[in-house]
Amino acid sequence: MGLVFATATARAFAVLLVQQGAVESSASSPVTFSTLLRDFRDPMRPAREDVGAWTTWLATSRNPKAADPTDPAWFANDDRDHFLRVESIDGRDAWVLCDIEGPGAITRVWTATEAALVTATIRIYLDGAKEPLVEAPFYDWLRGRSDVPSPIASMLAPGGLGADVPMGSAAVSLMPIPFAKRCVVTLDRKPGYWQISGRSYRAGTVVESLTRETLAAERAQLARIAQELMRPSVVPPQIASTTTTTSTTTSSTTKTSTIAPLISGDTRSTVLTRAEPIVWERDGSGVIERIRVDIQEAPRDRESLAELLRSVWLECDFEDEVCVRAPIGHFFGLGECLPPVGDRMRTALRRADGVLSLECRFAMPFTTRAKVVLSHRGSSDATLAQTRFALEVNARTPNANDRTSPRLFHAMFREVRDVSNRRIHDLTIALIEGEGEWIGTTLAVLSPHAFWFGEGDEKVFVDGDLKQSQLGTGTEDFIGCAWGFPRALSSDAVSVAPRDSMHRTSYEGRTTASRLRFLDGVAFAKHIEIKLEWVPPASFDRRTVLAATTFWYAAKGRSRAIEFDDPSTILANPPPDSMRPIKGAIEAESCAVIGRSEQTEFDFQDIGALFPDAVWSAGRSLFVQPHAIGDWIRVEVPCEDFPDGTMVRVVVRAIGAPDYGWVRFRVVGSESDSTAVGRVVGPVVDLRRSTVEPVPEIDLGVHQVRRGRCVVEIEAVKPEGAKSGDVVPTRAGIFFGIDAFFITPVAK
Repeated sequence: MGLVFATATARAFAVLLVQQGAVESSASSPVTFSTLLRDFRDPMRPAREDVGAWTTWLATSRNPKAADPTDPAWFANDDRDHFLRVESIDGRDAWVLCDIEGPGAITRVWTATEAALVTATIRIYLDGAKEPLVEAPFYDWLRGRSDVPSPIASMLAPGGLGADVPMGSAAVSLMPIPFAKRCVVTLDRKPGYWQISGRSYRAGTVVESLTRETLAAERAQLARIAQELMRPSVVPPQIASTTTTTSTTTSSTTKTSTIAPLISGDTRSTVLTRAEPIVWERDGSGVIERIRVDIQEAPRDRESLAELLRSVWLECDFEDEVCVRAPIGHFFGLGECLPPVGDRMRTALRRADGVLSLECRFAMPFTTRAKVVLSHRGSSDATLAQTRFALEVNARTPNANDRTSPRLFHAMFREVRDVSNRRIHDLTIALIEGEGEWIGTTLAVLSPHAFWFGEGDEKVFVDGDLKQSQLGTGTEDFIGCAWGFPRALSSDAVSVAPRDSMHRTSYEGRTTASRLRFLDGVAFAKHIEIKLEWVPPASFDRRTVLAATTFWYAAKGRSRAIEFDDPSTILANPPPDSMRPIKGAIEAESCAVIGRSEQTEFDFQDIGALFPDAVWSAGRSLFVQPHAIGDWIRVEVPCEDFPDGTMVRVVVRAIGAPDYGWVRFRVVGSESDSTAVGRVVGPVVDLRRSTVEPVPEIDLGVHQVRRGRCVVEIEAVKPEGAKSGDVVPTRAGIFFGIDAFFITPVAK
């Protein structure tokens, strides 16, 4: 897919409040709309599934030429407009998206919105009926304006053309549609990008097809589920508790009691070292319903926090089997980005008291033993020397609805640190032998350039059968977004942590995106291999780092992760050279603009991504566009490290370019000055260059710190030596850019 930016959703974190009452699955139990709704809500559902109860299928608009890995067309990228056939139904042309024999169920419908389909109608026919079960405007049905309430159907990262013309967005419905014999999905015009996921139940399974009458009868239940998904609570009701706390000089322990039967609600808070991990363990049987990690004094600067989120690992062993090994950032959906982010099963946010709180609500059953560990795998204890961690694990005793031998929860991390940007190829992000159900992925990319990296498709091979493989339509579609990734997104199944890049269409630095699968999980009986097609946006020697954390359920001893990473010490993951700050720099893009002439415009550029061959500080800059000679901008440079009255030298690192001009720098005595009083006139500098490059060490002289800051004013001026009446440069010849400031004290 091409790249069009989609803004972040304004909806609050979607978190499911679990309600008990699910029953153990059985081949003799009929599959109905009601049972599927129950399973959709229940985090224990994948732990109870019977092996082989159903297989997974995926119908998409992918290029049909991509059918054989030995054929050059395997990397074909024309993934839109493809469909099964066009036929006439009731005198109308109908573009058939999928035609599936039952018994089965649709579990997910997704599309990327575009103008050509604004007035399209979707029709879904079940069991050969002449009247469709669903007949509705396509986009209305997918964004909660028809039979499916929001956010069960929702628009993710809506575009900027208005609510009635939602371009540049992803639209998705997660409402299940069971059918006994056959399901046909059509549009009344040629489709664009689309995906339909579903299940095929094993022979003999009784499936009750959804009817309009059933849908009407269950409308209240759908509305209740939708309300649960909209609630911002992060604590399931059965964990609501009272607490008592005891403290010592080295740690504190919180014991939690609740109305529901708890095995433990213990919290241990301590400094984490390589020699002393934080451990929670229990013998017996139960279900962990929540794991929370609270981090006091967590760094606020991007790079230090990224190192922490990478260095601390979550380890979970159930029945003495290795089940979870992943850095906490990747496990909780942040990757190595800044918070906040959230989905139904995870939340990562910085609370009002400054604590970084990470929480997951995956159901983790065990029958004999459970062990949860926070371990420090960084290269040095100094990484976390000032940071305290609290690990809280909430678990309940089994109830009558739990299986006696449940599937175990798994999450494993795999990183490819040297992804070539010279050629198109497939990257294996997960390989699992045995049986189970894949229920989600967190994908993290550290890119050395600004260009979109997500043209590649996911390629999922199930049980060695290429015909059953799931081939997608693009990396953002694999996650559930469209037309690229938004700056940030939190929703029920799809999330994007706040990206590094300040520019909406730049992907330099860190991007972390996740998709959880509920009824649209992928079942496998022998093995599953998940590959991501890597399509370099351009030919670069600079390499990309790509990491994937894969989540699945499998019975004890029935699956084995292959080629996952479990290092005792994890290597650092520094940003691209173009994004590293210069020592002592005060980044211009972080300074407040406190004044400007009426028509002066400014923006922030990912200068390091756009021009990576030069050395920039932190890879970003302040880009100023005056309207005419004499226009100006005023920037507040923080100097909190120096008491008022301190004499400091002010140095500017500017940017030169072919369309830049002459500028005059002044250090201003007060931000309210409107005359030359209180100003020190600085140098006039020619920023014209034949290429875009740094103009370092422009010395503005020695000045006195006032109110914890220095205020620098920059004005577009005539070229030095120009006479009255000379033609001044065009507007494009008077732009200027600032990379960073440097403030150093001067002895009196």
